[in-house]
Amino acid sequence: MHSDVVIPHLPEAVPQAEIADIYVNQGQQVKVGDHLFDVETDKVVLEVVADVTGIIDEFNISQGDSVTSGQVVMKIRPQRDGEVPVEAKNSVYPEQRENTDPLDVVVPILPESVAHGVISTIHVHPGQQVQREQCLFDVETDKVVLEVVAETNGIVSDFTIAPGHWVNSGQVVMQLMPQMFETSPEPAGQIQQVAAMKGEANPVVNTQESAGKGVFTAGSLLFGIIGLVLGVLVTAVLLG
Repeated sequence: MHSDVVIPHLPEAVPQAEIADIYVNQGQQVKVGDHLFDVETDKVVLEVVADVTGIIDEFNISQGDSVTSGQVVMKIRPQRDGEVPVEAKNSVYPEQRENTDPLDVVVPILPESVAHGVISTIHVHPGQQVQREQCLFDVETDKVVLEVVAETNGIVSDFTIAPGHWVNSGQVVMQLMPQMFETSPEPAGQIQQVAAMKGEANPVVNTQESAGKGVFTAGSLLFGIIGLVLGVLVTAVLLG
């Protein structure tokens, strides 16, 4: 049974949106919660995720296509016996693009009839590392509070706002330096030390010392036996 993937409900007064980024291929296997594509309007970016596990089928969108609320743009079907899914599409998240130019962080489009907003809360500081979708600051109007999030992993720079500042739609208030976050490997010495503590590494043995101990033990036994035999012979001679 196929499961329809539809465009989510768009904000009021937004008749249509645009497909921004697509993260899957037709024929690719996906799981519940996997990110499929983004839908962008002039106010928000909506992430569409898979609600079932299966194979992407009937792929009907391309980047830049205009779409409307509830429109079916792809289907997900169960994987067939013996079916080999196509390779997963390389992620096109902004933090994985080869672009190191500073990214402007702007005040989002404010509701109609609202001339300006006020910076209510700032959640980051200059020089701080942030991750994609992390909240940077809040803009408050007399109608709503808008959360502004990072579009990419990066480092906050050129900080020009403070709580209480008035801002306008589209105003640049800070910049992000894109950055890939990678886990640094543990030093080799540390790994070996941990492995040895766990009993996973073979201990280094002093072969000379071990060999010496072995010969000493065997020689002591031999001398003991010879001494016992000689004692018996001497006793027999004396008694005879």
